[in-house]
This record gives sequence, structure tokens and C-alpha cells, in this order.
Amino acid sequence: MNSRAQVADAAAQAEQLANDVAALGSDADLIDYQRSELGRIAVAYVHAPLPAVFADLRRVQNTLTQALRTPQRPGQTHDLMFLAGVTSILLAHASQNLGDHGAALKHLRAASTLATAVDSTALRAWTCGSSALFHEWSRQPAAAVTAALKGLQYNSGPQTRRRLLAIAARSAARAQRPEMSQDLLARLDEPPNRGFASVDSVEDFGGLLSFPVTKKIYYVGGTYALLGEYDEAERSSAQAIRAYEQGLPQERSYGDLALARLDHARACLGQDNVEGAVASVARVLDLPQEEQISQLHGAMASLRDQARELGDRRHRAAGELADRLTGHLSMRPRALPSSCA
Repeated sequence: MNSRAQVADAAAQAEQLANDVAALGSDADLIDYQRSELGRIAVAYVHAPLPAVFADLRRVQNTLTQALRTPQRPGQTHDLMFLAGVTSILLAHASQNLGDHGAALKHLRAASTLATAVDSTALRAWTCGSSALFHEWSRQPAAAVTAALKGLQYNSGPQTRRRLLAIAARSAARAQRPEMSQDLLARLDEPPNRGFASVDSVEDFGGLLSFPVTKKIYYVGGTYALLGEYDEAERSSAQAIRAYEQGLPQERSYGDLALARLDHARACLGQDNVEGAVASVARVLDLPQEEQISQLHGAMASLRDQARELGDRRHRAAGELADRLTGHLSMRPRALPSSCA
């Protein structure tokens, strides 16, 4: 091929490439809208009934999946994959709260794969934290500690790091590793190492994808209760309860509030304050059916055993509390969605 032909061929190839690029989808408006939708859903997840939230998440998932199956400009493909990863995290929590652990793990795998594809340390950290939380509630606290500590290696924002530390601390207490748990609690308020982000792209969505101060206090109270440090547990749990009650309705996690009440009851029993425990338990037993979250069953069973042990020492009121909890647990209410994380 002579030089003139090569020049013409190169020009034709450049023109075809330009035409192919011009034909790529441009979904900037769609990306902005779906990002806004995910922020709205993450906030609603905390306090709204889960069926409606789940339906909204499915719509976002379908839209993002369809967009990703259409050739996109590279930058927009990156943004769509990131939003799909965030959606997968929310769907993982929703599936777990609805009682389908297997589905939750599939969504977490999708989130992890997308995090790697877009090289998002924030997504990686959140996926590790969610995995840890699922292990903790599935009675695998040692695995939960490992997953949460793995998440701490990634550069993430302060709320994400506090979430990982809090989950690791509470899981370590469940795994009967008190020294590790205390060390992790001590690190909760330490400033991050130099170079770590001041905010990350996941926690910026807010709602379920954030870790506000009230949630941190709730975790601390539960951790101290598991450690048997009941004075600290009572103070922290009471503080969390007040904060949830007095805070904005859209920031009130009914699941966390109910579990904080049971942590408070556990702390009261540890101080031989059965009257205080009865008062806290009553607020949980009187919850409407739609707020009887699945995680309450295990927390109530543990509290019943603690009350029964105290009742065996001839503390009549504690025995009556144990009987009341036994009666409630024997009804085996249908497992319902939870807003706790």
C-alpha cells in the first residue's frame, strides 16, 4: 500500500472510530437521577416499611442493569457500575432483613465484583462491613471480626471506619474476646491515619449507608452489655434511646431503637435493677407487628436466659420477666424486615 493509500486508510479508520464513539449511549441525566434516587432510598430504608423500599430498589436495579447492557462512554460506564454496586449493598441488607441469607450473599458478591471493577475502596469497605454484620447476626462472630478488620485496610471515610470498628468490637465481645473488643472500642473516636479520606462516596448517600453518632452510641451500649460492663452499657444504651426518641423521625431506626432497649434491659438486669429491665422490655413487647423485626428474637432469648438465671436466685420479678419473654418467644411471630444494620 502506497503512502497516499495509507493516509486515506488511516483517515477512514479514524472517522469510523469517531462515529462509533459518537454512537455510544450518553446517560448523564439518568446517572444523576439514579444517584439521587439511591440517596432517597438509603434514607427511607431507616424508617420506612421495607416492602416499598425494596420495590424502589428493584426499579433502580433494573434501570442500571439495562443501561450497563448498552455500550456507554467509559466514564459513564464507571459511574453506572458504581451505582449498581451501591444498589447491591442495599439489596443485600434488604434480602437479609427479609430472611433470605443466600440472596443477601449473592448481592454482596455482586457489590464486591463491582467494587473491584471500578476500583472503589469505599465500596470494598462497605461490602466488608455488611458481610461482617451478616456473620454477626448469623452467630458467626469470629468470622464477623475478620471481615470487619479486612474492611479497615481500605481508604474510606470516618463514618465507614467507625462502622467497621463498631461491628468488629461488638462481634469480638460476642466471640468472647474482651481485650480485642475493648481495644476496638478505644479506637472508635481516634482520628484516621494521615491520608485517609474525610468522606467517601458511599457514606455520602446517608441513611442506611451512613453511621451517625447515635448509631455508634447504640453499638457501644450493646458491646458493653455483652462484655458484662453493665454500668457503661446502661449509660450508653439510655443515651442512644433518648437520641433516637428525640431525633428527627426520618433518622429514627425502629430496629436499632428496639435493640437498644433490650441492651438497656440487659444492663439493668446486670445491676439487679429488674424494674428498669421490665420497663425497657415492655416498650419492645408492645411494638406494632410491623416493627417486630427478626433480630429481636435472638436478643430476647438471650435476655430471657439472663432473667431466668437471676430468677433462679429467688428474685421473683426476674423470674416473672423470664416467663413473660418465654411466652412472647413461644408465639414465634413472623420474621419481619429490619431497619437495623
